[in-house]
Amino acid sequence: MKLQIYFYHGKNEKLEEQTGYKHLQEYASLTFSMISIIMEDLFVNGLNVMLCHNADGSAVLYIDNERFKQR
Repeated sequence: MKLQIYFYHGKNEKLEEQTGYKHLQEYASLTFSMISIIMEDLFVNGLNVMLCHNADGSAVLYIDNERFKQR
């Protein structure tokens, strides 16, 4: 499964440093187990995560540090 990392409010250098991932970073071939490990690591470190499935079979992993609310 193709996965794209997406910071909920766009590029955020602080979150990039905290997570080790870049905004819009893509992984070409991951299993759901691998995605779950990434999600768990982010969640345990105090971040909120949301996984969305796209029509083409790929997925987007949204990451936020403020409960996905408006700013």
